[in-house]
Amino acid sequence: MRLQVWGYYGGESMPSLRRFYRHMTGISGWWFRLTSEGDVTGSPDMEAYEFARSRGLRVMGTFHNFLEGRFIREIAHAVLVNPMAKRRAIDNIIAAARRFRLDGVHIDLENVDPEDRQALTSFMRELYLTSGPYRILVTQAVPGKTEEDPRHPWSGGFDYAALSRYVDWLVILAYEEHSFTGPPGPIASYNWYRTVMNFALSQVPLRKLFMAIGVYGYDWPLAPVEPAATVTFRDVVRISETYNAPLVFDPVSRECTLVYLAPGTDSGRWHVVWYQCFESVDWKLALVREHGIPGVAIWELGQEDPRVWTLIPPRAG
Repeated sequence: MRLQVWGYYGGESMPSLRRFYRHMTGISGWWFRLTSEGDVTGSPDMEAYEFARSRGLRVMGTFHNFLEGRFIREIAHAVLVNPMAKRRAIDNIIAAARRFRLDGVHIDLENVDPEDRQALTSFMRELYLTSGPYRILVTQAVPGKTEEDPRHPWSGGFDYAALSRYVDWLVILAYEEHSFTGPPGPIASYNWYRTVMNFALSQVPLRKLFMAIGVYGYDWPLAPVEPAATVTFRDVVRISETYNAPLVFDPVSRECTLVYLAPGTDSGRWHVVWYQCFESVDWKLALVREHGIPGVAIWELGQEDPRVWTLIPPRAG
């Protein structure tokens, strides 16, 4: 069975889509935001939509609660627990999928209150049942975790086993081992990623399990540590060349890192970068294939080292 490869599509993704579409199954556009009232704002990037359609790719829309740089817990809570907002959100998601002739909807509600765990499952159940007559795929992004902890502030709201009954597939967001707001470290080290995958395999039917693979990194200023900036492959190359700082593959974490001294004060300021490089994607894909997982989702299309596409055979035709 051929591995499905979906690209999360964002504002800088078009060049990669044009160049590497033959390696993809489809795209999931970061196009739709939910409001607390259950409204849906946004519309597809029609250039990407039409290009993908003309090349035989499937197109989904991502529906999220991301606003002003963060996932808003209050939006998720409202559409999950307020009956009117919940019904309105489900109806509007289906309406958007039908209006834009999407192959599916991808639900990416994050920062869900652990107290809303059952409400999230109920929401997905209603959405799944409502979508059935329209032959719309229903998929969901869920945070990566290594064990079940219903009280965990970030992942506790997501019951993998229950949610898997009401989706065509779950995408495990297996990154953010070290987040931009915390101390520096690998974005998704080998042992952590493998543990996340193994836990997901224990909870989700294999046919419904997709693993996300990150192709981004973070750049942390040090002394003191401040929130990191997201970096792409182009950023990492520029930093390496500007500061004569080689990008090194760390064999323990199986991720790439570099350290550099930036100007800005009398003595400069040290930075550390961790980036999910070609080698990191290589071993993640090997793990996915070893376990027979049917699909991966790349976050975010356009941020990757172009060499990663050599690891995925192109579609025929």
